[in-house]
Amino acid sequence: ITAQFRLTASATPIDSGYITLNLNAFGTDQITGSSVNVLGSVQTDSILLQTPAAVRVFAITNPASVRQGQNDIATTLAVRNYGQARAQLNSVTLNFRNGNTYYNRELIAPTFPFFIDGGQQDTITYDVDVLTTAPLGVDSLRGGVQFQEVNRTQDGTHTSAYLSAWQVFGSGGVNILAVQADLDTVSTGQD
Repeated sequence: ITAQFRLTASATPIDSGYITLNLNAFGTDQITGSSVNVLGSVQTDSILLQTPAAVRVFAITNPASVRQGQNDIATTLAVRNYGQARAQLNSVTLNFRNGNTYYNRELIAPTFPFFIDGGQQDTITYDVDVLTTAPLGVDSLRGGVQFQEVNRTQDGTHTSAYLSAWQVFGSGGVNILAVQADLDTVSTGQD
């Protein structure tokens, strides 16, 4: 006799881990009417019960200040899988409070998708260009992540709080308005 059962589990950190699967069978012999008890399987199996993947952006590293028109600013987002199940990261985005339209963002590393195991962390690096139209002052940065838990093939998303900020300064420039000599006449070799 082959029996199939559906196992439903709600994993919490307390009840996660390896679980041994065993089967006890009880029944009645249809010919004799006597009870039949089979206690324990000849062969058992086990499964690993894990808490769901929970991928979050938990830190952003960037310079304290940038200027309008500045290019190739390395900005790093740190992500961690706070669950136990493995996750496939499909995207990690860098977003700005003043609006993404003031910045060009180019993903440097890694390429998507990639996997992150439970309890592990990784970094995502962007090169950012600040457009000349970016508002002056403080702009806050946050991250967003889209992932799929491998065990259940269930999609997940998370948007972090604003974890960092930078000060946007004007592009600056020097204009020479006038040249004024201290003396009208000088001799050769004079300092």
